[in-house]
Amino acid sequence: AVTASSAATVLSSSFLLYAVGLGAGSVPVAGALNWVMKDGLGSLGTLVFTKAVAHGFDRHSKAWHILSSGLLDLALAMEVATFSSPAHFLALGAAANAVKGVSFVAGSATRAAFHATFARSDNMADVTAKAASQGVLFHLAGSTLGMGACAAIGQSTPLALAALLGLSSVHLLATWRATLCVPATLSRARVDLLLSR
Repeated sequence: AVTASSAATVLSSSFLLYAVGLGAGSVPVAGALNWVMKDGLGSLGTLVFTKAVAHGFDRHSKAWHILSSGLLDLALAMEVATFSSPAHFLALGAAANAVKGVSFVAGSATRAAFHATFARSDNMADVTAKAASQGVLFHLAGSTLGMGACAAIGQSTPLALAALLGLSSVHLLATWRATLCVPATLSRARVDLLLSR
């Protein structure tokens, strides 16, 4: 999942840069300001989401984890779309950044819950470290794959979207399969949910 996601991120980032003029020569000052505004507006969207939903991750951690992967894929597709519509760069880029931020918050929160289910005899830090090192390895593989895809695709939006669709399919399938490996546990939040029903 991390490899496909990393490759798709490299691909979408290159199209963000094409959208602000990198492919045409140099990035103008207006493009740089749009980039900073895109990140700032996207971060504000992430904060609003976190305040509104941060209490629901423990109850439905598997569903949130799969949703976080889908949201990340949606955000990457929005970033690629900025190349076809540079006039809407700020709106598309900020929305994509907000969706990506929501994905990272949900993904991080649910990964923490998953690590807790695998921890034995107070070794959650060890479990988290092992997961992080595996993530770094697959991130490197995905970045390499993404650079190869960028070189092969060039600035063709249809080819980029087709590649993104393939990578997103692998990403979502791998994420779903990974959630099947997480043991079902009765956390306090889940016990409360069961009792309320």
